[in-house]
Amino acid sequence: MKFLFFLLCQVYLSAGYIQSFAKPRFCLKNNFNSLKQELCPKKYDFIVNSENQIQFNNKCLCNGINIEDDCCNTVDEIKYNTFTIPNYNGECLTLLKNMSLSWNTCSDNYKWQKWMSHESYYYKEPEPSIPINQVDYNYMSAFDSSNYLLSYYLDLDWKKLNTNIRYEKFIHCQLKVNHLYYPNAGCRYKGAAGSFDFCLEENSDERSGLCQKLSIKVDPNYFENDKKIRDVKNKVLKQKKLLFHGMGLDQSLLAEKTSYTLLNEMNIIAPKAVYSKLFINNTYNGVYLLVEHIDDEFTEEHFKDDHNNGKGALYKDVLFNIYQDDYFTKRHIEGKNENGFMFEVAASLLFYTSKEDARHILETYFDVDSLAKVIAFNAVIGQTDDWQTRHNFYWYVREKPKGVKKLVMIPWDYDRMNDISFAVGNNAPVRVSMPKWWTTFPTYFKDNRCIYKMYPILPIVCDLLSSVMVEGGMKELVNTYIDKFAFTHIKPSYINYLWDNWTKTIEPDLEDDPTALNRQIRQKARNYLFGHILKHRRQRIPTFSSNKP
Repeated sequence: MKFLFFLLCQVYLSAGYIQSFAKPRFCLKNNFNSLKQELCPKKYDFIVNSENQIQFNNKCLCNGINIEDDCCNTVDEIKYNTFTIPNYNGECLTLLKNMSLSWNTCSDNYKWQKWMSHESYYYKEPEPSIPINQVDYNYMSAFDSSNYLLSYYLDLDWKKLNTNIRYEKFIHCQLKVNHLYYPNAGCRYKGAAGSFDFCLEENSDERSGLCQKLSIKVDPNYFENDKKIRDVKNKVLKQKKLLFHGMGLDQSLLAEKTSYTLLNEMNIIAPKAVYSKLFINNTYNGVYLLVEHIDDEFTEEHFKDDHNNGKGALYKDVLFNIYQDDYFTKRHIEGKNENGFMFEVAASLLFYTSKEDARHILETYFDVDSLAKVIAFNAVIGQTDDWQTRHNFYWYVREKPKGVKKLVMIPWDYDRMNDISFAVGNNAPVRVSMPKWWTTFPTYFKDNRCIYKMYPILPIVCDLLSSVMVEGGMKELVNTYIDKFAFTHIKPSYINYLWDNWTKTIEPDLEDDPTALNRQIRQKARNYLFGHILKHRRQRIPTFSSNKP
């Protein structure tokens, strides 16, 4: 139970102050069961107890779970009849008349507090400020919110931001969120050829008009020179970087959110994503999708039990068709340098000659189960802008004791979804899909058209990993997961359920979004996206057809 509130116990108890997550100067005021957020009174004490005991009348809340009689030795009495404390699921911890505690749906007259969602909530500590080693900057995660949109505020120079967009250079900016303030942050537009080529005019920074807004990346300490601050305050809401995806090519505003939500629900290692609001220079800039950055913070959370405690090597967009050290070096993102291991994998793929070799390679170097799940998931929802197009994935080198290493694929970037929703309102042609990985044939490398020097990007039929997966029997395993996913999480009724809830959540904030399309266009895009997923969710990979493309 995320029970991080403490009741206050001196003169102001009659007013019912409860300290909120926003440390150290903000409190919730409980006034007739209505929670209002404001500055804490000058004199107040917290009830802090190692056993998390809070007393109600003659009984105590012990360990945040049960009301008992015998745990009141170390706390003072709090005379409340009823009170509520919210969690992140829209429920309230309610003290009932019989002195029992229950998580119930918040009452009609209770409004969920949007933590620090207004500029007036900011409190700047006067100099000298609280010693930096006493400030807790990680009281909550940016991805804890689900029923409301957290607000982020940027102050920056628009002219500098919009100069040389394609260079992806950070400019100085200031970031505010909740009570947190980062005066030396760095901001830049996020993207590459996939988005910039659509959203910008050719060879210029002029907007093409096809995208609602560009994505923005924020590094909260990019221009911070104080090492003490960087060491202690190097995260914002437990994130080292914030990625605000503008969903410029997704007119439904649902594709990425759907993909990352389902991936996490199915225990496939992937980023989290929540809707958020972005204010730039005190002007509302609209609804964005905040997507978790894949970095060492991410790997240390998801691979903390491996031999490197999540600090192993992280590579981006490596498909083992190039055999140069600088190729692996450029794609090495975080963690240990495992270029030697990546060379070993590439060499094994290059020299395999039989199905037995293919199976051995898969079992030796790859986490086959997780790889099959990612491929199956993308097949079910119709995601084609993935590793098959040579990008939008990461490899993590997970190491076990005795030096056993396996590659785990981490999926990334689901804003396109075959460009279906983008094509709806712009009359743009839907991108033609490349040949699928299962159409490769194992003798292709003798064909001149698969010599790398002739192609900047090899076609899928020239991909060694695809050939090994076909020869190693991956198609059958992928089909098993396609069937499973289609009948569990990726069901039409469940998709509509999610979309209805998200639409209700973001609709009020879209009303004032200067970049938002009207409801009719968003609904049309939603219908096309829904049809796109339905079209793909039952399409199994052919296993008995010819391997030739």
